[in-house]
Amino acid sequence: MQSKIKLFNKAIFKSTLKLNMWVSILNFALLFLFILMPMMAAKMSYYDNLDTIKNILQFDFGGLQTLILCVVPVILGIGITKFMQNKSQNIHIHSMPIERKQIFTTNIVAGIILLVVPIIINLIGMLSILGVSTFNQLGTEVVNWVYITFALEFITFALTVMIGTIIGTGLMQTIFTYIFMLFPVGIYMLIQFTLKIFVLGYTFKESTIENSIVMKISILPQIFMLGSVDIREKNITENLYLIYIIAAIVIIIASYFIYKVRKVEKTGDVVVFRKLNPIVKYGITFCFMILIGLIVFLMFNDSIEYMISAYVITSVIAYFLAEMLIRKSVRVLDSYKGYSAYVVVMVIIFVGIKMDISGFESRVPDISNVDEVYYDQINNYGVQVVLREKLNKEAILAMHRLILSEKLSKKYRSIGANINLGYKLKNGKIMYREYIIDYTEEEQNAIENLEKIILGSQEYKKQVYEVFRDENVENISKIEISIDGSESKIYIDKKEEMQELLEVMRKDTLEMSYERMNNTHMLSGGISDVIKYVYIQEDSNQGTESRYKYKPKSKSETSINLYYNKSFKSTNNWLKQHNYYPNIQE
Repeated sequence: MQSKIKLFNKAIFKSTLKLNMWVSILNFALLFLFILMPMMAAKMSYYDNLDTIKNILQFDFGGLQTLILCVVPVILGIGITKFMQNKSQNIHIHSMPIERKQIFTTNIVAGIILLVVPIIINLIGMLSILGVSTFNQLGTEVVNWVYITFALEFITFALTVMIGTIIGTGLMQTIFTYIFMLFPVGIYMLIQFTLKIFVLGYTFKESTIENSIVMKISILPQIFMLGSVDIREKNITENLYLIYIIAAIVIIIASYFIYKVRKVEKTGDVVVFRKLNPIVKYGITFCFMILIGLIVFLMFNDSIEYMISAYVITSVIAYFLAEMLIRKSVRVLDSYKGYSAYVVVMVIIFVGIKMDISGFESRVPDISNVDEVYYDQINNYGVQVVLREKLNKEAILAMHRLILSEKLSKKYRSIGANINLGYKLKNGKIMYREYIIDYTEEEQNAIENLEKIILGSQEYKKQVYEVFRDENVENISKIEISIDGSESKIYIDKKEEMQELLEVMRKDTLEMSYERMNNTHMLSGGISDVIKYVYIQEDSNQGTESRYKYKPKSKSETSINLYYNKSFKSTNNWLKQHNYYPNIQE
């Protein structure tokens, strides 16, 4: 019984609730406006619009819910830790005969109650509005809404509290909280883009970022990506929101131990722990340096010289401004030794990159260690193909060596031929390189000689051309041909004829020369001749209602444009023989 009393103080609890009740009321009011009211409007409509209600529960309501999730918990966290940031309050509360354990746990319990109550009240409101029948249809969405809302608000609240135990002012606590919520993915992206500029061949796929670890631990982007059904459902499947709840508990426990050793007299300092000052100071300097440097690089036509100048100027300003914030004084010139040390470290890093001490730029695997290669020439087709034939492997490796030996690629160039190479090694490792090339006519001929081998191979063509997409003609409802210079169309819907036409097109495609490929039409609107087939596929998600009402599955049609070249002799002859296109010109 004695231990329970030590963990809780009734007077502090009442005071905290009274001072921060307005945040909880604000949270409820916003949730009522943007959740319950739209639900009531949808429920009262003539059609009982389930789609609208589902969209609301799936955070697809103009982004207003996401703003609530990333603003209200921060305000509450700042309110709960305000006694740490206000000098008079800090001195007063710590002069009372109350243990820090009681002060901290009581405030945290009050904060969690203020956080949870509006969610519970809105849940009760939802159940009242939806009724039993609608809840039976949307029960999963309602539960997920409560689960996700609590998880994200709880982790945001916990981070705000932890930052509050480290930072000495309310304003800086707010700023550092949002920086921390964005920092993992932000610094990762900045470093990746910087390496792409300075390291020849370095590449990273932006498309993989949303599924990366750095994105999952960046709370702010996760909140703003809630509108994506795929990401949200993937996070639920992977228990990401459960991990957030557990992480929030761990953060709050860690915050207690930080608060326990926090000195009262440090209130008002930007950072209350002196040992953290170098981390904050050099972190601010580095982040601002690479951020402004990258912006300047893109603004001034990919100029490395301007970028380096921006590095120097920005690092000086950021370093001494950070020093001023930490010292709370403008007399900081005596800290030049710290900046000098930072410069030395940065010079060593960039010289090491320039000299390629890791061997990254010059590394080309031996063909005996390569299982398969990936090739993507953006200026041709923009399709990454997987090649396993020895001749193609040799051509890719030869192209890689040619790019390096002739120095066709600069560290970074925004204009030129974009070539992506990749190797899957026999030890299971993947090696990717990206080059943006601006070559002379002679150098272009050397590259094209190797491209002839790759692009002319059947292995390559079968992956690039849509005519090889589906061998089963039963999935095709019709083939459509647009007549040259006319809006009229010809349709082929007989299965035997469709099969014959596709077979001759495949034959012509495999026999097509490299020179003819450069004149190949990507058959879409606005060119002379178009052949395409309509691909039939099962559509298991025909609107939201199909999940809630008994409706038979329907089929959707997808038009696939096929590559066609006037040199396709077998195709042209077939069209003439079947009188589909008697006036075709070769």
